[in-house]
Amino acid sequence: MAKKPARTEMLSPSKTIEVDGKEDESLNVSSDKPFAFNLYHPVPDEWPEYYYDNYSITDTIDSRLAIQSIAVLDQEDKDVTSYFDNKTSGNAVKLVAKTSYIKKSTFYNNVYKVVVTVKVKDSSSLSSAAKDGKVAFTNTFSVTTNKTTKKSNQVTGVLNHRKIDVWHLDNKTENTLEHTTGQLFDGDSYSYSSKTGFKKGEYSYTPAPKETKQGVVNGKDVELKFYYQLPMVEVNLQHIQIYTDNANRGLPVKVQLTKMFPNGTSGLANKKIQIQLFQKGSDQALLTKEYAINQIPTAINDWVIPKTNLVKDTHKNYVVKISGLDEEVISNHPEIDTDGYTASEKALAADPKTSSKITYKGVVMTEREIGKDMETHYESLEVPLTKLPKQKTGYGFELKTNVTYQNDLAKVEDIRLKSLMDKKLIDSYLEYPAIGNDKVVPLEPTGRVTSSDQKSTSYVFELPHVNVEQKTGYLFSDQQAATKDPRIKHSLKDGMRKQYVPIWTDLGNYKVAVKSAAPIGANEVTLQVNDQLQLFAFMYGTIDSDTLKEDEILIEPVDPQDPFPDGLPKGWTENDLKWFKN
Repeated sequence: MAKKPARTEMLSPSKTIEVDGKEDESLNVSSDKPFAFNLYHPVPDEWPEYYYDNYSITDTIDSRLAIQSIAVLDQEDKDVTSYFDNKTSGNAVKLVAKTSYIKKSTFYNNVYKVVVTVKVKDSSSLSSAAKDGKVAFTNTFSVTTNKTTKKSNQVTGVLNHRKIDVWHLDNKTENTLEHTTGQLFDGDSYSYSSKTGFKKGEYSYTPAPKETKQGVVNGKDVELKFYYQLPMVEVNLQHIQIYTDNANRGLPVKVQLTKMFPNGTSGLANKKIQIQLFQKGSDQALLTKEYAINQIPTAINDWVIPKTNLVKDTHKNYVVKISGLDEEVISNHPEIDTDGYTASEKALAADPKTSSKITYKGVVMTEREIGKDMETHYESLEVPLTKLPKQKTGYGFELKTNVTYQNDLAKVEDIRLKSLMDKKLIDSYLEYPAIGNDKVVPLEPTGRVTSSDQKSTSYVFELPHVNVEQKTGYLFSDQQAATKDPRIKHSLKDGMRKQYVPIWTDLGNYKVAVKSAAPIGANEVTLQVNDQLQLFAFMYGTIDSDTLKEDEILIEPVDPQDPFPDGLPKGWTENDLKWFKN
C-alpha cells in the first residue's frame, strides 16, 4: 500500500445559534431564556503519523451575556467534554484537547459539536445599546491545529425592543385618563396595576375592576387597558377623634365624612347606608346610624361609646365602618380606626421628704386622618414639692403650692386645692370644717398664667389671708373681719397668707397635707402631698421647758416690788422700772 504523502487539510468549522431547539445563523432571543452558540467541526480520518500535535477551540462571548455552561459532544451526541481541558477565563472560551485523546484513532473521523449556553445578564442596561429597536449579540468560533487556525461563520442573536402601551380609560366614554408608553425587551417581565388619583373635577374615579396585569414580553408589542368609573355616590370616612372620659360616662366620638354625587341623587332616594362603630376584632356594632343617601352628614358629633364593658385606665382600638356599599354607592375609604382611652382616675400621692415633685401624663384624645398615622394628644400635671421647715410654736408658716397643667387640646382646667391640717394647728376662732382630727383649709388661687396657645397654665395656690388681733394674737379670717365678728376686741394686723400655730401647742410632728379638691383633667386624677410640720420649740419658754435653749422667749417669775435685786438690766432706766411696777 502506498504511503499517504501528507496530513489531510483541516476542514473549516461552521456555527449556528440555537433557540428553543431551532438552529440558524440569526435568531431572535429572549432576556429570560438561555440560548446556545453551537460550533460544528468535522475532524477527518487520519493516519497515525499525521495525528495532530494539538487541537484547541477558542471563542469570545459578548460581555453582556453570561455563560451558563460549556459542553463538547461527538457525532453520536456523546458528551466528550472530559477529553478537553477547559481553560476558559471570564467570557473568553478556550478548550484544549488532551494529548492522550488526540493521539487515539477515536478522535478522528468525527464531528465535534461545542455548545456554549448563554443568557442575557441584565436587559435593563441594554436600552441605550439598541439600534433600530434591536440589540445584536454576534459570535465567531476559531479552531486551531498545529499552528493552523480557521474561523467559523458569524452568527447573531437578536434581542428585540418591544413597545408597551398602558391605557387608563373611562369605562363609559373610553376617554383617556392616562396613557404611558415604554419599551421592554423580549423576555422582560411586566406588571401594571389599576391606579388611584384620577379625577374629573372634584370627583374621583375608581377602578372597574381593580386589577393587576402581568406577563412576559414575547415577540410582539404589548397593549394594556385599565378601566375606571365615576361613582353615582362616593362616601368616604375622613377623620375620627375619640376623647378620654370616665368609664362610667362613655367615650365621646367625632367622625368626619366626605360625600360626592357626580351624577346627582336621582334614582337613589330609596338607598341607605349604615355607619357603625366596632371594637376592633368584634363584629358586634357598638353604635349604628342609618342614613338615606341624600341625607348623609359630613360630621357625626353626638356619638358616645357606651359605658358597657368600659374599665377605667384602659384603652382599646375602635373602628368606624360604612356598610351598604355597592356598585352605585362606593367608598375609597370605608373604614377608619383610632384608640379610645378611659380616664385613669389615678391617685397621685407623694411625701416631700422623699420626692421632689409629682408628675403625671395621660392621653386626652386620639385621632386619625385617613391615610395617616394615629395622633395621640396628652395632658400633663407637675407639682414641685418642698418640705415644710421645722419651726417654733406661735409662728406662722406658708403653704404656697405651684401647679403646672398642660393640655394639647388647649383646654384650661379649673384646678382647686385644699389642705388637711391637724386641728391642733388651727386657732379656735378660725372657722374651718373638720374631718375627724383634721381641719379642711381651702387653698386660694393667687396666680394663674396661661400661654398664648392656651396649652399650658401655671397656677399658684396659697393659704387664706388671716388677720392677727393685737394684744391677744387671735386669728380671724377676712370674712370674719368684714362682718365684724363680735369676738374681735382689738385692732387687727395683716397676718399675710400664713397659718399661725397656737403658742402652747405640744411639740412634735403634725399632719399638713395638700390635696385636690376635685378630680383634675380628662383623666380625673387626684393628688395629695403628705407633709408634716415639726414643732421643735416654744415661742415662750418656761423654767421647766425641755427645749429651753431653743425656745424663743424665756418667761421667769419676779417679785413685782423688787424685780431686779441685782440691779437694772442693761438698757433699763428708772422710768422703765417705774412703768414695770405700775
